[in-house]
Amino acid sequence: MNNFLFENKTKVYFGKGGVKEYLGCLLEHYGDTVMLAYGGGSIKHNGVYDEIVGILNAEGKRIVEFPGIMPNPTYAKVQEGAKLARENHVDLILAVGGGSVSDCCKVVSAQAKVDEDLWELENTKHTRPTAFIPLGTIVTVFGTGSEMNNGAVITHEEKKIKGALWGAQADFAFLDPTYTLSVPMKQVISGAFDTLSHAMETYFGKPDENNLSDDINEAVMRSVIRNIRVLLTDKDNYEARSELTWASAMAENGILKIGKVTDFQCHMIEHQLGAYTNCNHGAGLAVIHPVLYRHLLPANTARFARFAQNVWGIDPGQIRAETGTGWRGGSGGLHQGDRDAHHLCRTGRPCRHRPQGCGRFHRADRRLLQEAEPRRTAGHPQRVQVIKERKIQKELFIMEFITLNNGVKMPAEGIGTFLLTPDKAETAVLSALKDGARLIDTANAYCNEKAVGRAMKKSGLLREEIFLETKLWPTFYTDADAVDKTLARLDTDYIDLLLIHQPAGDYVAGYRLMEKAYKEGKVRAIGLSNFNEEQIKEILSICEVKPTILQTEVHPYAQQKELKAFLAENGMVIQAWYPLGHADKGLLEEPLFTRLAAKYGKSNVQIILRWHIQAGNVVIPGSKNPAHIHDNFDVFDFALTDAEMQEITTLNKDKRYYEVTEDKLAAFATMFPPVEDQK
Repeated sequence: MNNFLFENKTKVYFGKGGVKEYLGCLLEHYGDTVMLAYGGGSIKHNGVYDEIVGILNAEGKRIVEFPGIMPNPTYAKVQEGAKLARENHVDLILAVGGGSVSDCCKVVSAQAKVDEDLWELENTKHTRPTAFIPLGTIVTVFGTGSEMNNGAVITHEEKKIKGALWGAQADFAFLDPTYTLSVPMKQVISGAFDTLSHAMETYFGKPDENNLSDDINEAVMRSVIRNIRVLLTDKDNYEARSELTWASAMAENGILKIGKVTDFQCHMIEHQLGAYTNCNHGAGLAVIHPVLYRHLLPANTARFARFAQNVWGIDPGQIRAETGTGWRGGSGGLHQGDRDAHHLCRTGRPCRHRPQGCGRFHRADRRLLQEAEPRRTAGHPQRVQVIKERKIQKELFIMEFITLNNGVKMPAEGIGTFLLTPDKAETAVLSALKDGARLIDTANAYCNEKAVGRAMKKSGLLREEIFLETKLWPTFYTDADAVDKTLARLDTDYIDLLLIHQPAGDYVAGYRLMEKAYKEGKVRAIGLSNFNEEQIKEILSICEVKPTILQTEVHPYAQQKELKAFLAENGMVIQAWYPLGHADKGLLEEPLFTRLAAKYGKSNVQIILRWHIQAGNVVIPGSKNPAHIHDNFDVFDFALTDAEMQEITTLNKDKRYYEVTEDKLAAFATMFPPVEDQK
C-alpha cells in the first residue's frame, strides 16, 4: 500500500431522530445567524423544513434563507449565496438536501470569505481557500457522499465547464434515512448508482494488487447492489435505505481512497456532458460506465475478473481470459456484471436507453468510446481517430441551453400548450418529453395545468430533469395562495419559471407574490409576459428580484430588435410565442426558407426554429401532432451561417398577429378562468 495521511473532521449523527435530539445542542457552538440553504422546496412538504426551523427558532437563531439551489449547481448560484452570507454576517451555513445543496454551500462558505473570484483562484492560481464560514449538513438525498469531504462539483455556465472546486468541509452531518422516504425512487436509484460509480472509480485506480482499501470497497459495492435490489421490491425498507445512506458516505469520505491513486475518468466525462445537457448525474454515469469499462477491459483483464467475481458474484468457472481480445464467460462471464449494471440503471429507466435529459445518448452508449479508442491504420499504428464534433452534436446534445440572470439553466426550446384541451395537452407534452423536450410552457388561463402535471408524472422523468414554466393570471395577482394553488394543480413542489401573464390588473402585486414564492424556494426564476418596454421599466424600478425573461410575440416578420436590445441591457432574455408567425402561410413559404431547407435537408419550419435559437430566442412552438412535435425538436444537428442569419433579418416587417388594446387588458383584469374545473 502507498504511504498516506488520513483525517476526516466531520462528525456524523446517523439514524432516526438525530436532528431532533442533537441539532439544538450543536447550535450552541455557533453565532446567532444561520443561513438555511435548500433546493426546490420539497423539504417544506415532508416536514423537514418545519422541524429544522422550529429548532433554530427555539435556539434563538436569526434565519437567513438561501433556497432554490438547483441540481448541477451553477457558479452564479454560488455567488448569490456568498453575497447573501456576507451581507447578513452569517455565522453558520446549514445545508439541507442532497449533494447539489452541499456542494453549493461548501463553495459559498469559501467565496464569502475571500475577495477574489474563487474559480480563478483555484483554477488559474492553483491556490485553495483557507478561511470558511462553518458548515453543517442535513442529508435528505443520498448518493454523492458530499457530506464528509470538502470537494464540490460546480457548473460555470458562462465557460460551459462543470468541474471541481474546493470549499469548506462540514463540521457535522446528519444522516437520517427516514428523510429519504419521500424521494422519488428514480432519484434513489440514480443516487445509488452514483455511490457505486464512486466506489468503482476508486477500485480501478492504482495500485490494483490486493490491499485493504479494495477489500473494504468490494464490501461497499456488494452492499449497494444488494440493497438496491431490496428497494426494488420494498421501496420503504428502512434497513436498505440506511445501508445505502452510509454506503454513500463511505464511498466519498476518503477511507476507500487510502493508499490509492485515482482519476475518476467516468465522472470527468459525465461532468462535461452535464455542463451542456444538464442531465441527471447518476443517469449519465450509468450510461457511460459500461462503455468506458468495455473500452478499458483489455488493459487489465485480471482486475475486471476480480471485480466480476468478488463484487457481482460471478462463478470463476465462467470466467476465462482471451489473449488480445479481452474476456467473456461461457454463459455471459463478466458481461453478466455489465448487464446487471444496466439493470441497476434501468430500475426506473430503460436498459441501454438515454439517461433522462441527455437526448439520444443511447447511440453514444454503443459507439462513443469505441470510436474514440486508438485505431491502427497503415503507416500510423498509434493514430487516434477523433470523434467529429458534428457527430457528437447530433448524437449527444439534442438540446441547447441558455442561462438566466440568476444562474438557472433553461432549455432553448420547449413545447407550448396554448389552446390545447387537457387531453390533447397531456398527449402532446408526453410525446414531446419522449422526443427529448425538457421545457413545458403552460398557464393558469390555459386550464390544462393538471394535464401537464399528469404528463410529467407519466413520462418517467425525474422532476429535476423537466423545466416547467407557467403564468399567473391577472385576477389571481392579489390572491395570497395563487402560487400554492398553481403548484397543487401541477402536482409539483416547485416551478422552474413563473411569469406575470398580462400587464393587467394589479400586476405589481402579482410580481410581489412571485418574489415571495422565489424567496421561499417555490419558484426558481420569475419573469414577465406581454409587457412593453415602459411596463418592464416599472417592474425594474420596484423589484427586489430581477425578472429573468420576457415572453412575447417574436418571429421573422416581427423580430423585436429594439426590445431585445433593451432586455439584453437589463440581463433579460426573450421567449417567443407565435414563433412561426401564427402559421402565416406567407411567412412559412418565404423563398429564403425554402432555399435553406433544401440546402440543409430540413423543412421551412425547422429553418425558422433554428433561426430563433441562434438568435438567442427561447422558443415554445405548440402542436398536438406527434410528427410535428418530433420535427420541431430535430433542429440541433445543423447551424445557419452568419450570412444566412443576416439574410433572415431582412424579412422583418414589424408585423404582429396579436395586438394589445386597453379594452383587452381591462377584460383580462376581470376574467376568471375556470382553473378548478379543468380535467
